[in-house]
Amino acid sequence: LTAMCLHLYTNFANQLMKKQENSEPAEQLLLNFIDNHLKDVNLTMLADTLKMNQNYLSQYFKKHFGISFMEYVTQKKMEKAKEMLIHTTLTCKAIGEELGYHDPNVFTRAFKKAESITPTEYRKRHKTLTL
Repeated sequence: LTAMCLHLYTNFANQLMKKQENSEPAEQLLLNFIDNHLKDVNLTMLADTLKMNQNYLSQYFKKHFGISFMEYVTQKKMEKAKEMLIHTTLTCKAIGEELGYHDPNVFTRAFKKAESITPTEYRKRHKTLTL
């Protein structure tokens, strides 16, 4: 993880310093890193990795993506959860753990807040729609 963080920092810093035509934009590198580390990413860790002030990174994220860092992470976790509920037989608890929710109740509440139904209900509804 440290090597990957260092790689992200180097790429992000290089992209901010110079815009290279054939390189991936800094913003895309940032989103890709978050997407690939959903289970354990948080603003403090990301700011430390990038050697940026946490408040600045939070403002940068909101300015460039129109959504807060936490909203983005939660949205991505819920997208991944829905995909896993539909395409795997993992338990809701296992899916929650895979996404960094160590308490199944916290995962269920977050999912219900985002989707207005529980993960179990989501899985059941999807199965009845595909039959």
